[in-house]
Amino acid sequence: MEELDDLMTLRQVADYFKVSEITIHRLTQKGAIPAFKIGRQWRYNRTHIMQMVQNRSKLAIKKTNSINQVAF
Repeated sequence: MEELDDLMTLRQVADYFKVSEITIHRLTQKGAIPAFKIGRQWRYNRTHIMQMVQNRSKLAIKKTNSINQVAF
């Protein structure tokens, strides 16, 4: 049952990112957000969503650092 607690709905992911459900659906269709369907509804693994945010944050920091190095 713990595994089911780790699943998020499309609406929960949209609320988390503060974007529309349509945006999350489009990103899911493009493969930008890992998800799977249960019946007709998309489900997202909470751990994968958190890792995705963490990885994007690290990428943003690297980009910022490299821009600062070029500017000076």
